[in-house]
Amino acid sequence: MANYTVLVLLLAPLWCASVVPAIVLAVLLERSCGAAPATGATPAETALAAARQSRRHAGLTAALAAVAAFVVAPPVALVVLVAVRSSWVAGAVLVGLVPAAASATFLGVHALGERRRPRERGVVRTASLTPPSAADVAPRGLRVWLTVALGITTVAVALPGAVLLGLTEGTAEVVATAGGFGGLLVVAVGTALGAHLVLGVVATRTATPGVDAGWDADLRRLAAHRVLRGAALLVVLVGAGSLLTTAVAGVPLAAAPGVLLLLVGVGVALVPGPVPRDPAPAARATGGDPAVAGAAAATRSTDA
Repeated sequence: MANYTVLVLLLAPLWCASVVPAIVLAVLLERSCGAAPATGATPAETALAAARQSRRHAGLTAALAAVAAFVVAPPVALVVLVAVRSSWVAGAVLVGLVPAAASATFLGVHALGERRRPRERGVVRTASLTPPSAADVAPRGLRVWLTVALGITTVAVALPGAVLLGLTEGTAEVVATAGGFGGLLVVAVGTALGAHLVLGVVATRTATPGVDAGWDADLRRLAAHRVLRGAALLVVLVGAGSLLTTAVAGVPLAAAPGVLLLLVGVGVALVPGPVPRDPAPAARATGGDPAVAGAAAATRSTDA
C-alpha cells in the first residue's frame, strides 16, 4: 500500500498540472466557435478575420488534443498498477491501455474540433462541389511513416511473444501472460484506423469563408499533419513499450531496438507542420478581381 501511496503522490501533481490547461483550452476552443464577425467590416476584413479565427481554432484543437491525451494517462496507469500485482504483467498492460486511452482521447478531440469549427454566417454561404478526400489532405510522408510505424510495431509486438515462449518452453504461466501481445496489436491497428477516420472528417469539414480554396486546403493539410504525427507517435509507443517490456522480462537484446524506435517516433512527432500565413481574400470578397484572387495562394511558415 505504501508503494501505491507514492505513485498517487507522483501522478496526482502531473494530472492536476495537465487538467487546468485542458479546461482553459476547452473554454477558448468553445469561444472560438461562437465568435461573431465585426459589425460594418468590409468583405476583405471579414474574410481575413475568418481565416485567422479558423487558424486559431485549429491550433487550439491540436493543443487540447495533446493535453487531453496526457490527462487520461496518469489515472489509467494508476488503475493498472493497483489492479495488477505482477510487475511484468502490469508493464505489458500499461503498454496497451495507456496508449489506447490516449489515442481515443487525442483522435476524439481532433474529430470534435473539426466538427465544431467556426461556421460561415450571412445570407450567402459557399460550399465546394468537389470536397477533397483524406488522401488529398494527408501529407504523403507522414502517411508512409504511419504505415511503417504500424509495420514495425506489428513485428515488435509479435516477435517478443514468440521469443519469450521459446525461452520458457511454453509453460502455462507464460502462455497466459504472453496473450496480452495480441491486445497491443489491436491498439496499434485501431489507432491507425482511427487516424484515417479523423482525416476523413478533416477533408469534409466546412470551408473557411471568404478565402481562396488553396489557403483552406493548406489549413486542412496542417490539421492532417498534426493528426498523423500524434497517431504515429502513439503507435510507436506501443511498439517501443512492447520491446522494452520484453527486455525487462529477460530478453535484453530487445532494449536497443525499443529505445531507437522510441527516439525516432518522438523525433518525427516534434517536426512542425507548415502554418498558412494570412491569406488574400478570395475572388468573391474582392469584387472578382482575378489578380487578387490568384494571389490568395498562401505562403508558408515553419511553425507548428
